[in-house]
Parts: sequence; structure tokens; C-alpha cells
Amino acid sequence: MRLPYYHGKISQAETEDLLAASGKDGSFLIRDSETIAGTYCLCVLNQTFVHTYRITETSGKWSLQTAKGVPPRLFSSIEKLILTYEVLGQGTVVPLLHPVKRTKSKVRMKMRKIYRIIVNTWKFLAVDWIKSTTEDFPTIGS
Repeated sequence: MRLPYYHGKISQAETEDLLAASGKDGSFLIRDSETIAGTYCLCVLNQTFVHTYRITETSGKWSLQTAKGVPPRLFSSIEKLILTYEVLGQGTVVPLLHPVKRTKSKVRMKMRKIYRIIVNTWKFLAVDWIKSTTEDFPTIGS
């Protein structure tokens, strides 16, 4: 899939981080489902909560699993599906207003992960070094 807001195989936690970083209600992205092969998830931010809707394809038509009571609609492409849900009252909690694009967001996520690994490694090494150097010195009062 070659949509700028399609993120492929990312976790629910990564999705939540990306959408939270956008900080805008109506921010959205599409990712692969972690539980159902061949299914996509449309993830939408609303008031710090991420709502997830399944996107499925049957016989060349795409549909979105929305709120109960909303009849299913079929679309010839995911792009047309997204265009429809950009409008309030179509079945998602908020309209799809702010696509979270993959390229910059994905790079930022990887950089954050690398930074956390480096910081945690340095913390571990520092604590280990402090322990090893203080074991050589007697404590006061002993």
C-alpha cells in the first residue's frame, strides 16, 4: 500500500505514540492489524484516546467496521474510504482531519528508540561503574 499515512507493521503502542505526538483530534494513520492477517487498522486520535477501526477487503471492495447501527459501506479504494470519513457523522468518533505521514514520523520514532537505548545503556554503565569503584573504598564509620 502506497499511502503516505500507511505505516505498515507497527504496534499498537507505536501507533499511540505517533498519534499522541501529533496532539490533534482527528489525527489518523493506517497500520497492519496485529491480530487478523490481511486486515488493516484505521487508528484515530480523539481527546488523548486512540480509536481503532478495522478496514477489510472483500471481492475488491473496502469497508470500515464503524459504530454499531451504522450500515456497512463499500468503497472501490482505501483513498475513497478515507475521503468519506473526513466528514463528521459518517461512523468514526471524529472526522479524519490530520493524516500522520509515515516517513518523518517513522524516522522520529526510530530516533527516539535509539536515544532511549543509549540513555538507558549509559545509566546502566554509570551505576555499574559507581558500584565497582565504591566497593574498593571503605565506608565512613567502619
